[in-house]
Amino acid sequence: MTAIPLTFTYKTADNVDFKVDVHLPDESKFGLKSGYAKALPVLIHWHGGGLVFGTRVVETCPTHPTWLTDHAIDAGFVFVSPDYTLLSPHTGHDMLADVKDLVSWIDTHLAAEIKSYVVDTKSIVVSGSSAGGYLAYLTAIHASPKPKAFVPLYAMGGNLLIDNYVIAKKEAFISGAPFITDPSPYFPLFDLQRDFTTPPLVSVEFSAASNPRLMYYCWLLQSATMLDAITGIPGLSERLSELPLEQRANAVPQNASALIPSLASASSFPPTIFVHGSDETSVSFLESQTLYDVLKANGRDDVELVETKGGEHGYFQNEGLKRVLPFMLQHV
Repeated sequence: MTAIPLTFTYKTADNVDFKVDVHLPDESKFGLKSGYAKALPVLIHWHGGGLVFGTRVVETCPTHPTWLTDHAIDAGFVFVSPDYTLLSPHTGHDMLADVKDLVSWIDTHLAAEIKSYVVDTKSIVVSGSSAGGYLAYLTAIHASPKPKAFVPLYAMGGNLLIDNYVIAKKEAFISGAPFITDPSPYFPLFDLQRDFTTPPLVSVEFSAASNPRLMYYCWLLQSATMLDAITGIPGLSERLSELPLEQRANAVPQNASALIPSLASASSFPPTIFVHGSDETSVSFLESQTLYDVLKANGRDDVELVETKGGEHGYFQNEGLKRVLPFMLQHV
């Protein structure tokens, strides 16, 4: 991915511009003047960063899955990398608004912005890696026009009601990350009170080593407050932790249910291919495995699971690419 992307504003909220980088395929192969006859599909990828940091800028995002997006661009996809609202004091409700607004902008504005190509703005594949997978889940379920395919990569969001999110940790649990013994840097973030003058935060660079947000995700998991931060409901995780797993779904308040992807009906999901490492410690493999099983049990024959044996967070194998890109092309 060497060409400089085109950057547009897809929405403005509270005086903050939400940018989207658009990476185009080779114009000599896929542009109007090339004689290429087929309208190009769109690939959205939401960046990772624990929902609390990260950037849409591919060159400064070390976790970006270039193994997928580079090959997708070479295959004729228009690749889109957007900003989104980061947690605290904003919540998943703001993220849900972001995914709807982005897809609406693609549908109504993208083709006019890149007139040297013919783009099918209703032929969308949505993907997201790690925590960006949560935004991808929201897009797959709630956006209109509905994506044609969904590619969650070692993605958070398959099941936010499992113990990993509602039971506090007592020892180190993420490979390479220490157990946090001094949570004081994270209290000011978690306790932020949003008011109508609080602007959304949409980017924190991975290189900002002194910024407490880079470990805030770990603290939210360790303290079992991630679900509280996503829903904006203090104490929700603690209340759910007192229930067995099978009873937690019914205990989620109605105003938060849209933010829990596993509560959506099986028919809400487009054709889906999960990619996840079996030895994950950052995002449990069970998130993808459990939802895959649920979809299959509900008669969905258009879902697949690529399990990278022994894979930790972000790990992939060539077998994954061999299956993912054809899956995407099949459904657009």
